[in-house]
Amino acid sequence: MKTKEIILDLRKRSTGLAPLLINGVCVDRVQSFKFLGVHVTDKLFWSKSTTAVVKKAPKRLHFLRVLRRNNLDTKLLVTYRATVESILAYCIAVWYAGSMAADRKAMQRLINNAQKIIGCPLPSLDDIGSPRYLNRARNIVRDQYHPGHNLFQLLHSGRRYSL
Repeated sequence: MKTKEIILDLRKRSTGLAPLLINGVCVDRVQSFKFLGVHVTDKLFWSKSTTAVVKKAPKRLHFLRVLRRNNLDTKLLVTYRATVESILAYCIAVWYAGSMAADRKAMQRLINNAQKIIGCPLPSLDDIGSPRYLNRARNIVRDQYHPGHNLFQLLHSGRRYSL
C-alpha cells in the first residue's frame, strides 16, 4: 500500500507504459515523492526540494536571533553549522549541480542572513557544495565496483576526467 512508482524519463515526450502490478494490485504512479527528506521528481528537478529547505531554514534562523538577542558570544553562535548549514547541505552532493540558479540564490540568501545574525563570515553555498560533490565523484572513480564508475573517463592528459 505504501509502494509508489516513479518513472525517471528526461525525454520531452514519454511513451505510455503499462501500470506496475504487484500481487495483482496496481501500484500508484507519482510524479514526485519524498525520500529520506529529499524531494525527487520524475524530471530530476530539485526546486521542490530546495523550496522545502528554504521554508524550513528561517525557523532555525529565529533560533540564532534569540541567542544573539541574549548576548551569546559569537563563538557560540557558530552553532549555525549544526542548526542551519546542516539543513542546507543535506544531500547537497545529489542536488547541487542540477539545481536552478534561482534556487541556489534563495539558499545563499539564507546563508547571508545567518552571517548578519552571527556577525562573522560563513562559507558560501558554492564553498559548501563543490567539495562535497567533487569528493563524491572521486569516491566513485576510486571504487571500480560502483555502478557509475564507468561513466568517468580519463582525458588524454591523464589528469582530469570527463563524463
